[in-house]
Amino acid sequence: MQSLILVGMMGSGKSTIGRAIAEVAEVPFHDLDRVIARNLGHTVPWLFERLGEQTFRDHEANELRQLPNEACVIATGGGVVLREDNWTEMRRRGKVVWLRASLEVLAVRLERGRMRRPLLVHDDWLERVQAILDARTPLYSQADIIVDVSDEEPEVVARHVMEASAWPSL
Repeated sequence: MQSLILVGMMGSGKSTIGRAIAEVAEVPFHDLDRVIARNLGHTVPWLFERLGEQTFRDHEANELRQLPNEACVIATGGGVVLREDNWTEMRRRGKVVWLRASLEVLAVRLERGRMRRPLLVHDDWLERVQAILDARTPLYSQADIIVDVSDEEPEVVARHVMEASAWPSL
C-alpha cells in the first residue's frame, strides 16, 4: 500500500484531516512540520526567524526524504511544493492530495492563530495569504487528487479524501 501525502495552504486542515485519515486506516501519521521541530529542537516559527525560510526549506526536504518508507499519511508544510525534488519524493511515496481551501475559509481559520505562523506575523497578513495562495495554486494543482475542504467538518473531508483516492487500497 502506498502513502497518502496531503499538501495545501496553511489552515487547509492537513494535520487535522491527516490524523483522521490515519486513524480510520490504522496507519502511522507524520506531520512534517512537527517532525522538523522535534528533530531540530525548536518550533517552526523559531526556525523560520533564526534560520530563515530557505534553510527551513532545506530541512523540510531532508526530513521528507528521511520519513520511514511505510504506508502512512503525511501532512506536509504548505511550502513543501516549492521544490521540485520534494514533488519527486512525494510521488515516489504515493498519492498527493491537495486540500484546496478558498481565501475566505483560510482567513477565518488563520485569523486567531496567525501570530504562530511565521509568514503571517504582519499587519497585511491577509494580503500575504492571498499572494501565497496565488503563487502556490499552480504548484498545488499538480497533485494527483484535489479535494475542496470548504467549511466541512474534518471527518467529512477525510472521508472525501479517502473516497477520491481509493485509499487505503491504492
